[in-house]
Amino acid sequence: MYKLALWLALLAVTEALSQGVLNTTDVNISQINESVLYNTAPNETEAQIYTPESTLPPTAECITTSGENGFCVQAYLCDMDVERFNKSCPSPEKPCCLRLEDDEYSDSYEDAPRQMCGWSQPNGIGVEGASTIGGQQDTKFGEFPWMVVITRKELISEDLTVDAYVGAGSLIHLKVALTAAHVVAGKQNLTVRAGEWNLKSTDEEFGHSSRNVSSTVVHEKYDKEKMLHDVALLFLKQSMFAVPNVGVACLPPSDQLVPEDWKCIASGWGKFKKGETQHILKKFKMLMVKHQECQKMLRTKLGYFFDLNSSNLCAKGEVGVNIAAGNGGSPLICPIKDQRDRYMQTGVVAWSIDGDLPIVLTSVAAYRAWIDAQVTANGLDPTDYSF
Repeated sequence: MYKLALWLALLAVTEALSQGVLNTTDVNISQINESVLYNTAPNETEAQIYTPESTLPPTAECITTSGENGFCVQAYLCDMDVERFNKSCPSPEKPCCLRLEDDEYSDSYEDAPRQMCGWSQPNGIGVEGASTIGGQQDTKFGEFPWMVVITRKELISEDLTVDAYVGAGSLIHLKVALTAAHVVAGKQNLTVRAGEWNLKSTDEEFGHSSRNVSSTVVHEKYDKEKMLHDVALLFLKQSMFAVPNVGVACLPPSDQLVPEDWKCIASGWGKFKKGETQHILKKFKMLMVKHQECQKMLRTKLGYFFDLNSSNLCAKGEVGVNIAAGNGGSPLICPIKDQRDRYMQTGVVAWSIDGDLPIVLTSVAAYRAWIDAQVTANGLDPTDYSF
């Protein structure tokens, strides 16, 4: 009962903040910080996002509506009719389900079928996004199952720990997330959240899953000042489970060419027009820009002697929409030829200057060998994200 009351109280604080009732210096829950402009590290004034319990094998016992002993579990693991807001469970996304034998739970979690990488779900899963503003559009729930939120645990009070928004990334293996180095370099107590869609709601058909980061591997040549080698990997203490709203991205081979005007998609929760906070995952139609053309455009702001590194890519969307703001580490995905609804992650959002110029990305193909080497060194299989 105490946990449920605490959860409801936090929702009330979130709503109050969104209406400007509370000063954001108290507990900044409703806003996501800008983190990528001019290659600066994420602002220390980060958003606070409530995190329900992670998707792990159940330990909390409860009483079902019929008075039987059960476990608080994710809704998709329970075949019986359940009361979503059963007061005997601490989170509304985990109803009280009849007790299962240990081996049944093991099968449900650990032996879930692993999907091939890169498949989007354009029709979503149950809940649909609604709004479309210019080049930005709400995604549908589960549309891009490899998207992850990266957070950092912060103690608000003796009884309340929340997750501060750090940036975004992509799940490339059930135990590995890919992101930008500037998002995670020097940060501790990181958590990766998969299956997320609406940051202000848990009323979704499938819950999200959170995993603590066991190790952060930043590229050894990462240079914040020169904006080079902006790539990092997060290795998780426990694997994610392959469920309908959690999947892995495909990565291109190291020799993958980027055609001019290739139509791709960027996604994220950051700030866009007029600094508006996005709580539902957004997507943007993007066109790839030639390297030399991008360098020429960037020189108009950075000076004639600026050289765009060969390991960087550029893409442009709607004029005036700076998709890099708050979206550091987010993936840029491009279609895999002759495979409808399947994508490869071509880039990692690195930095931008303003919404009138292309965004700069770290080329995934350029670092494919480095990524494979780190994954292999941790005893994992690179073929999980190959196609």
